[in-house]
Amino acid sequence: MSKRALATLEPQQFLMYELFKPFGFTDAVMSDLAGTLMGTGISGKQFASSSYVLYVDREEVILTPKKAIHEPIAALERPGAAVKWGTCRFESHVSEDKRIQAEMHIAQFDADKIVFPLSIRSWQEGDAFRPLGMKGHKKLSDLFVSLKIPVHRKHTVPVVTNGNGDILWVVPYRMDDRYKITGKTKKVLTLACF
Repeated sequence: MSKRALATLEPQQFLMYELFKPFGFTDAVMSDLAGTLMGTGISGKQFASSSYVLYVDREEVILTPKKAIHEPIAALERPGAAVKWGTCRFESHVSEDKRIQAEMHIAQFDADKIVFPLSIRSWQEGDAFRPLGMKGHKKLSDLFVSLKIPVHRKHTVPVVTNGNGDILWVVPYRMDDRYKITGKTKKVLTLACF
């Protein structure tokens, strides 16, 4: 739903309340939403009822069921294992083949630096990693902004973490530089998301 369309409703708060009342939103929440719509450049704010979340994104207000926000954490127990998370099926294998596969749905790592089990989860507040080719760290929230990922979709992006807690791969966007294949790599762990 367009932010601009909601901002121009008259009487705004009453009509928004009537529109969102079936989803459990209160008059007080609609008052806060109306105040947010009057601000400029505000993006990423969330308003929750018992079973829904309203996200204020760049140009839209998006209504999403709460159950659709977070997938449970999935564990990839060992090399060769497969696991499903969200709409992705993750498969893994280890080999001595060091040829780089340049496909978005595939990531390759120095297998000796990997600690199993790997976890596949949603983005969490404060998540940071070292993107491939960078020396410093970058917060996932900043990565999502630079990639223009809508705020309501951030939680659908799989994040693969090493057994030590480090982020390995923000699927399918970026790998962590610390786990890349180098000239010293002996074995390669390949992860694929189908």
